[in-house]
Amino acid sequence: MHNIKQGPQDDGRPNMAAPGSGLFGSFSHSMRQVWRCRVRAKNSTCGHVLIVVAFLVFTLHVITQRQDNTREFSVLRDPLPFPMPPAPLHDNPQANFQLGTHGDWQEAQGSNRDFFLYSAYLDRRGKRSQVVIVAIVKKRKKVTGCRVWTGNTSVEVNAKTKLIHENWNLVYSAALVQCTVPSDSRPTYVSLLSQPTTLIPVQDMEARERQGQMSVCVKPLHYGYDRALWLVEFIELYRLLGADKFIFYNHTMGPNIEAVVKHYMDAGVVTLLPWSLPVITQKEIRTEGIFAALNDCNLRSVHRFPFSAMVDFDEFLIPRKHDSLLDLLASYGDNHSAYVFQNVFFYLYWENDTAVAYETLRREGVTPVEGEGEPYLLTAFKTRRMDTPHKSGIRSKYIVRPERVVELGNHHVWEYVDGKKMIKRVPPDDALSHHYRICEYGGYECLKHPAHVDRAAHAWLTRMYRRVLDNCAQIFPADGACPKAPPLGSPF
Repeated sequence: MHNIKQGPQDDGRPNMAAPGSGLFGSFSHSMRQVWRCRVRAKNSTCGHVLIVVAFLVFTLHVITQRQDNTREFSVLRDPLPFPMPPAPLHDNPQANFQLGTHGDWQEAQGSNRDFFLYSAYLDRRGKRSQVVIVAIVKKRKKVTGCRVWTGNTSVEVNAKTKLIHENWNLVYSAALVQCTVPSDSRPTYVSLLSQPTTLIPVQDMEARERQGQMSVCVKPLHYGYDRALWLVEFIELYRLLGADKFIFYNHTMGPNIEAVVKHYMDAGVVTLLPWSLPVITQKEIRTEGIFAALNDCNLRSVHRFPFSAMVDFDEFLIPRKHDSLLDLLASYGDNHSAYVFQNVFFYLYWENDTAVAYETLRREGVTPVEGEGEPYLLTAFKTRRMDTPHKSGIRSKYIVRPERVVELGNHHVWEYVDGKKMIKRVPPDDALSHHYRICEYGGYECLKHPAHVDRAAHAWLTRMYRRVLDNCAQIFPADGACPKAPPLGSPF
């Protein structure tokens, strides 16, 4: 590992390292006098010697404290002993639809797998002036300092390691490393103080331009996920509901999903970021490092989108009185930072509602595709759901105003920029989170829950159906349709 050479201290202070001279020399001499006082206890000068020693110890303490306090903005002006990476890309939505600079997970060099770094953001929201690093941190390890770079000049600053709450006491936790910076600085790179050669580009959130009304953040793609038709349905229905951009993180995905993602990336609708998770999912960290992804997605959305939806691929936030989520949120005014939607399961083992879906399509002038090429759409065919929604905070999903939140969890927000201002429970008559899945605990016991038919999602059925057919035909021109989804597999 390269070491950063610091220039000589020339600030008028004594040379603390020189034995026999300066403060340490005087201190050593005085300690010898104290020892002589022990031998010659009746010597009248002993009292004076003890006073001098006490004064020197106090002076040493003050100087040490002053050094600790001034480290917060200690500037190093020696040139880097290694090449500086290219400057971060400017925030140009036409040339850079990936929403800022990006890399992949990398270990902080020399940290012995204690710290992994993904991205960094200059954050001046509220009273903050800091660089926030999205990281994975080993249990009981903390970052206490960062080195923030502007060109070839760096500043050593204090840092705080904020572990994401939902780490389940596993070996690693997603974390936000918060590096305090001067209020007038415009840093371009950041590193951990103890591992200065691992540089992360800093994205300035204040320098961004608006790119739409809503982004959608989803946990990383994993396990070779390959249900292309359902992903097209997910994207097209959320676009109808007001979403402009979908931010995905790729650990592993199947070839059909890859074709879908490429199609929407070419259209500027999807941003796909690499996600080579450096630790073992479920054994060492929560599912695919989900909380690092959600918090990165939120920081990536600040000042680009007024709203961000935090959902999974099988969850749809469905308004019941409004034509879009944007209309629903507008009805609540501008005072809230987060909006929590209660969860209801639409279990996939319940019967299909195909006949009613086709009747709706025909009534609105669309001839449904039946037989071999029939598109099996969740929100079209699955209409039976649990009677009682889960309580807020249990299985719930939410929408945030990115610039107003600090730490995000799976089902709710943990910390806000300026206090808690949220709608903890969007009224079920206004909207619900429709969750389409197999029984969450395996088997078929879930089908015994009291349930009823809920066709609220059919309000977008015709528009969504047309969009799905059109995009599938473009993505898979040889077949003219999306391939059938793989079977659900055993519920046990």
